[in-house]
Amino acid sequence: MTKLPAAIRLSAGASSRFAADPWYLAATPLAIRPWMVRMRWETAGVELLLLAITFGVPTLDLPLDHILWLLVADVAANAATAFWLSRDGELPAVAATIALAVQLLLLTSLLELTG
Repeated sequence: MTKLPAAIRLSAGASSRFAADPWYLAATPLAIRPWMVRMRWETAGVELLLLAITFGVPTLDLPLDHILWLLVADVAANAATAFWLSRDGELPAVAATIALAVQLLLLTSLLELTG
């Protein structure tokens, strides 16, 4: 019988103790739904606050007025997603695609503004 090095023997014995999935792999979509709804509402609120600061305090000279329509569209997309999810409904594929496209355009525009 061949003797294995100690490192191999320890790892072989240790793997049997950690056979259960980690807690984050056991989370189901229904378990994280309240968190997702809260996150979407808070994101919409933060974006509205950012718009209010941009136009309410013009001395800050934030360039977000260039992407105003994208921020408003993202607020609407986040609010609609939160509303659908809070009613225990399933987000339609078309709405999810539109929301993702708006967020992708917003990210691209923000990256363009930073240079």
